[in-house]
Amino acid sequence: MSSALPEDFAVSGRPMLHWSGNLLVPIRLRTSNLVHHPGGLKLNDHEDFVLWIGETDFSPPLVEIQHDRFVGFPHVLHGRQLCIYLDTAREWNPRLGVSSAVDRLYDWLKDAAANRFDPNTSLFHAVGGVPYGSRRLPTVVVRHDCPMIRAQSGYLVKRTDHRLDLHLERTQSEQVQIPVISLMMPLPLGIGHTFTEVLARLDDPFADSWLGTYAKHPPQSPVFLTALAASASRMPEGSPQMFVLTVPHPAGGPPHVLVGMIPGDAADRLRHHVRSRRTPLIAVKKRTFDLETPVEWCPVSDERSAVTTRRDSASPVNAFHGKTVHVWGCGGLGSWIAEFLTRAGVQRLVLCDPGTITGGLLVRQNFTELDVGNGKAEALRERILTIRDDIEVDAHSGIFPEDLPATFATAHVVIDATVSLRIGQLLDQMASPAARPLIAQVATDVKTGTLGVLSVSASGSSLGANEIDRRVGMVVKADGELEPFHTFWTEVRDVDELVPTRGCSVPTFHGSAADMAAVAASLTSLLANHVSAAVPVSGTHLIALPHSQVGPCHRFIRPDSTSQGRGLADTSIESGTASCDRRPVKLSSVRCREEIYYSRGRLRWRSTKARSANCGCVRAADARCARRTCSREASPTRRSSSAKPHTSSGRKSRRLPPAALIRFPARIATWLKTSLSPARPATPRSTNSWSRSLSIKSFSGSANRNTKTRSATRPR
Repeated sequence: MSSALPEDFAVSGRPMLHWSGNLLVPIRLRTSNLVHHPGGLKLNDHEDFVLWIGETDFSPPLVEIQHDRFVGFPHVLHGRQLCIYLDTAREWNPRLGVSSAVDRLYDWLKDAAANRFDPNTSLFHAVGGVPYGSRRLPTVVVRHDCPMIRAQSGYLVKRTDHRLDLHLERTQSEQVQIPVISLMMPLPLGIGHTFTEVLARLDDPFADSWLGTYAKHPPQSPVFLTALAASASRMPEGSPQMFVLTVPHPAGGPPHVLVGMIPGDAADRLRHHVRSRRTPLIAVKKRTFDLETPVEWCPVSDERSAVTTRRDSASPVNAFHGKTVHVWGCGGLGSWIAEFLTRAGVQRLVLCDPGTITGGLLVRQNFTELDVGNGKAEALRERILTIRDDIEVDAHSGIFPEDLPATFATAHVVIDATVSLRIGQLLDQMASPAARPLIAQVATDVKTGTLGVLSVSASGSSLGANEIDRRVGMVVKADGELEPFHTFWTEVRDVDELVPTRGCSVPTFHGSAADMAAVAASLTSLLANHVSAAVPVSGTHLIALPHSQVGPCHRFIRPDSTSQGRGLADTSIESGTASCDRRPVKLSSVRCREEIYYSRGRLRWRSTKARSANCGCVRAADARCARRTCSREASPTRRSSSAKPHTSSGRKSRRLPPAALIRFPARIATWLKTSLSPARPATPRSTNSWSRSLSIKSFSGSANRNTKTRSATRPR
């Protein structure tokens, strides 16, 4: 590299082998060509660095500087090391060698000179750019804002052996009181790991052997020692003493929180000093401690809203944050939906289910062995509180809450996962459309548990979710492409059901925990789109998991879809609007030259252009017809449990769906065109055997209820 770029890069000294096994290589880079912007890092014409090369590929190279000109700048660790990798797992590629590290160093200098670094995104910028925390110490959870008061009291609550919660007000008698000290300046060189280093940084954050700067504020170690000694005197002998330091961030905003701990023997010296004093004042000198007294730092889980962005903030489920949601039915879908809502940040959750947990339910429902024998609603409540302790959960052992009118009035969303007609009709009649919350019904199919249906009645809609489901069912059963979803509106066959325990359980549906969780997750995300919609949208979503081997994977149908085909196209909800989705369809070896379709009470025909493979983007209705033709002329398609569309009585539909578009092979289409053309007189039936037995019903249901075979009379 030095020989290839003699003017830009040079090895400025002899490499050395460090005792840690790293190879230290002094290098020099030309930086005179880098553009400087106001607020950026000021660079000389050439800058010297030390490149630390690790023994293995798992140790990315490190870059160190030997001066203090970069102290306090973002992404400078302890004033000496440059953070050229934020995520070494993704950014360090050992195959590219050391040259890639030099390239990242050059890019780092270019961004620093141009003032492109955001101090708010600089990791641990307030404390020297490195995290402090020992794995053997419990993690301290911080959720409350820490005001910048010079000295105050904090309280630690032990949740588990590996977790402590920090509060600024006493709420329990078991809380441990500790001092909270607010510093006046950031700690660009870090805080140290011995008591002597901590006291030195409290007095002068820039104090170090190679610096020689002066303190910019009065010393803070006397206040820290006095508060620490007073707190230690309240604790029993031999117990360690903990403390909290709040460090101002260089970019402003909430301070950074550090939680430290000194060992029990050092804390005992503080207690002895306080108890043996002869004056009311507590005065502790630095010489009270051993110079090498260690200070350990607890890991901190900072969950303050001012400094933490939720990881699901850009996801649809974020619409549930702060809402009150009812989940009626805590079984295969409801138990998973309740957990997803909990993690999404709902404020209050109302659970209703009269059932009791048995061992067989653990296969697919969100419960554990310890829940067997407990009620579903109560067991799910206990599980939810282990996920979040700041959520309000009401569990009811009935099919709906006891105080239904009052509870219903405060709900934002009500999810019916009971698959009960009584509950669905009750929700439709609960309140006037203006006062009704968003109501949703969810279900999965009986045979596989890989299909899902979600019917949504938006707030203010005149139709309830149960009525929307009924109307959409009529549209779905009239669409041949949605044949796999006909099962939601037809009678269930005995062979499709499952009896889990012989003679001791009612028939139920098939499905695993993976299927139930996947269907519940998809339906929850789709429902969230309705919750966040600017304009209320009602309708039904149909989904199929990728491994269900049927399709389409998703279809949204509005309840106002008429028999002319509106609502059968793919739609998506964005900001409360439904838009038609155009998608590419590949037709393989399909030549459709004639079309027979039903409109205004009679069959009609028209000529179309032949389509070849990769025909491009066509509308969803054309795509469906193309797939039907492909299934008839090419290879057989995968079918669902019901081979043909059924009516509610289980019989074949004898009525041709309005606006249905049927494509036939050219030979049959030519014959039908001749016999059905309104411009031509009726033609006698052909003598061919295939035409004598031809029936429109054999293609898509009978067009004439009283006609089973094709005759010269046009169907009405």
